[in-house]
Amino acid sequence: MSGPHVENYNASYPPEAQHRLNTLNDVIGDYLTSEESSDKTYENILTEVQSWIDYHKEHLEKANKLKSLLLGERNLDV
Repeated sequence: MSGPHVENYNASYPPEAQHRLNTLNDVIGDYLTSEESSDKTYENILTEVQSWIDYHKEHLEKANKLKSLLLGERNLDV
């Protein structure tokens, strides 16, 4: 791992947590050394977070519909 914060990560982290920290470090370093503006970086991060919200919302709706069907509700959209 590189970056000015490396001394803050000397604690022993589980491998998956260390991998996430390394990935985060790479992403932040990439954005900070790119030609993109801070505003564009901000917009990109918000867009990505919203896409995760939308993804999980869609799956939550599907799971709730399946649960309703399993509990005997028969309002099928056919």
